Amino acid sequence: MSFLGSFDHTSAKSWGGSQISPTLFTFITIVGGFFAVDHILLRSPRTAALKVFVNLFAFGFWWIYDIVQTFAEWDSVNKYGLSVPFFGPTGLGAGIFHGTGSAAPETAPSPIFFLLYVGFLSLPFGLSHFVAGDFMGGLAMFLFTISGILTVFSLLWTTYSALYLLYDTKSLFLDGTPRFFPSTIYMNSTGAAGNVMTPSAFEKMKSDQSLFSIITGPFAPFLGPIRAALGLVVDTKCAVEKVIPPVIDAVQKTIPPAVAAVKSTVALAEKAPQLLSAADSISAFTDPAALRAAAGQKGGATGAGGATGAVGALEAAGNLSSYVFFGTAVIVLVGALTLTWARFTPSNKTSKEENTNDVPPDVHNDTPPGS
Repeated sequence: MSFLGSFDHTSAKSWGGSQISPTLFTFITIVGGFFAVDHILLRSPRTAALKVFVNLFAFGFWWIYDIVQTFAEWDSVNKYGLSVPFFGPTGLGAGIFHGTGSAAPETAPSPIFFLLYVGFLSLPFGLSHFVAGDFMGGLAMFLFTISGILTVFSLLWTTYSALYLLYDTKSLFLDGTPRFFPSTIYMNSTGAAGNVMTPSAFEKMKSDQSLFSIITGPFAPFLGPIRAALGLVVDTKCAVEKVIPPVIDAVQKTIPPAVAAVKSTVALAEKAPQLLSAADSISAFTDPAALRAAAGQKGGATGAGGATGAVGALEAAGNLSSYVFFGTAVIVLVGALTLTWARFTPSNKTSKEENTNDVPPDVHNDTPPGS
């Protein structure tokens, strides 16, 4: 049965347990089996299409075949699934009927929703998407249909969905309901359809179905750059907010010392005239000319005669020191000449030569007496 593909998506393993009542399935097989409603209930649209084709050209052969195996071989159907004529058991709906194993969890969608999805698929009003749980896809198809201009796209969408269902049935339960151009410009290529998808797959691809997204969806190509710019602004704002506080802290820590330095500079500038006057006083104290000028100014305050007397006293003291110096020099010179003369006179020289005889005197007389 390779040309029919795998039937794993119709078994109880894919949905977590059994989901269909045997009584309901038997009733649908009898009443709607000619149009393969029972195979659609088992989530097998490919065998359903083939069954309808065989029934039309073989006078309901496959319809009668399923009724017989439902009543005569129920144990095999319950365990291994429905058989296909001339091929035997294929695993179609294996374990999906109640009575074998545990029931599927409440989160698993009922196969009735898939039956309704297929039933509304030929209507270009988005009803199939609404039933499947893809609200945005159904709304887009509905708007295309009533717009008049885009109605042709709705018709193409329904055709594409039918082909997708026949040739890639398993993807419907794993990836969601298919969407068609131009809706794919502002929406995903598949819609999150919780009423037909497996619970695990639906949780992975939940889409944003907010009213804002639906309204602004057609303008997504124009809103994209704006959102990007806003994102850049937000990122820049966040970066600035991260940088500014440390800068502010550093400035706050730097301001007090800077203010203190400025205050010290201002205070020093205020004292500048006093410092200048003190410097002038010191330079005047160390400068003789300035001292004389100051003395002259002081004497001028007391009288011109006093100033003249003070200057004369200073000059007299200077002359006296000169006399003392020259007098002392004359005395030293005369003394030196006198000593030189006394040393080199003849009498003094003779006495010195006498004193220079180095022969010791004969002090001891060793001649014996009477010799």
